[in-house]
Amino acid sequence: MNSKFDKLLAKHGGGSWMISEQGLANMKARLDCVDFDSISLEALDEFGPEYDYMGNELARPGFLKESSVFMVPINGPLIKGADNFDKVMGAIGHDDVRQFIQAGIDADADTILLNINSPGGTVLGTPELADFISSVAADRQVALYTETMVASAAEYIGAAASVHIATPSAVRGSIGVIMTHVSFQEMMEKEGVKVDLITSGEHKGAGHPYKNLTEEQRELFQAEVDILAGTFKDHMRINRPGIKEEAMQGQTFTGAAAQASGFTDIVVGSFAEAVEIVS
Repeated sequence: MNSKFDKLLAKHGGGSWMISEQGLANMKARLDCVDFDSISLEALDEFGPEYDYMGNELARPGFLKESSVFMVPINGPLIKGADNFDKVMGAIGHDDVRQFIQAGIDADADTILLNINSPGGTVLGTPELADFISSVAADRQVALYTETMVASAAEYIGAAASVHIATPSAVRGSIGVIMTHVSFQEMMEKEGVKVDLITSGEHKGAGHPYKNLTEEQRELFQAEVDILAGTFKDHMRINRPGIKEEAMQGQTFTGAAAQASGFTDIVVGSFAEAVEIVS
């Protein structure tokens, strides 16, 4: 059991995520490495979105040298309403991405280059950010580049880009939705603790960590996941029609396989090559 990780999942979206399994594992590993007793609120405020939890400076949005290409860095899990704690743990907020892109629009950039390193993120906020990026792409060139990972929710928000560029080892895909439920009912019972939920409806309290899911509750959650995944796939079909149904089953692709599956348009060896293509 990792209570810090469970609390983080519960904090954002009630357990519904568009994120790769690797992304979830990386989030858990980061939480395991942090000594929360040694972190002050003042330190979190000081770091904010400009530094990660190790104090390393993050790339900032802006024009690339001697070009009209405005680079927007999107690093880490995408979290709706991400606070400073989330950001020093490596996440980025949907609103931050929107503000970065808006800065490029306000500066009259010809091209918005989304430089993405993200395993995905929360369902909450992702369709809205994707719609915003789609509206931007209708007015000027939006391009996507990755040399690491564009997965799940990151695929969702970047789908409207007119060209998708990646390095051979970059990871693409992970189309789908994941929901977690951790039950401590048996553990509590072994400790002699019985928890009763007093609710106003048959399914009120479904998913509570101190109660196992009933089969009917599991079916309700599965139906919710299926609806969200269906919307996700529809968005990908509209914006990336070359991606086939069999490539949208939660798996990931790299290199030539990502290109053959319709996720990547052009494979390059470096960021400089990508900039030359979109300039």
